[in-house]
Amino acid sequence: MRVRVPASKSELIRALVLQSFEPALEIRGDSRCEDVLHVRAALRGLHDGGRPLHLGDSGLGFRCLALRASRVEGSKAPILLTGSDRLLSRPQDELFSILHTLGARVEREGTQWRITPPALGRWAVNSLKVRGGESSQFASAILLSAIDLADDFTLVVEEPLRSRGYLKLTLDFLRRSGVAAVES
Repeated sequence: MRVRVPASKSELIRALVLQSFEPALEIRGDSRCEDVLHVRAALRGLHDGGRPLHLGDSGLGFRCLALRASRVEGSKAPILLTGSDRLLSRPQDELFSILHTLGARVEREGTQWRITPPALGRWAVNSLKVRGGESSQFASAILLSAIDLADDFTLVVEEPLRSRGYLKLTLDFLRRSGVAAVES
């Protein structure tokens, strides 16, 4: 399968997360921006365990990697995520709550998050409600990591929804990539 990605860090980060579930996905397009470089390196190190995965200032990258970390199967050590002080000063409470609801164990220590995925990387629930007023990145990160689950996954995003266009970008991207993402 091939996906052509414009030179957009938003779309490329989404493509890289999807590719981490579907390695045969061929991404055509690239970016050398710092956010993309951090996400690419973090995804490569996702299964290493014990080594902090640094996301710089990338809010989307941090949120996507935290949700992606919750799906790692057989992780013997917590997955360590870190970012800049600026990144970690942004709202993250919703992400912390989402990860707990999905069954991951999360500990925050200064600028580092320790994420222990649920058993076999399987989420504890198959539906989730998130607040949309803080950022659409939480919903996008969930959708991108809801790939290849044993059962369908339902995500309800409460109104008001901030940055609706970015959530639409995620849904459109998933559909173009062959993922059945249905809005209702």
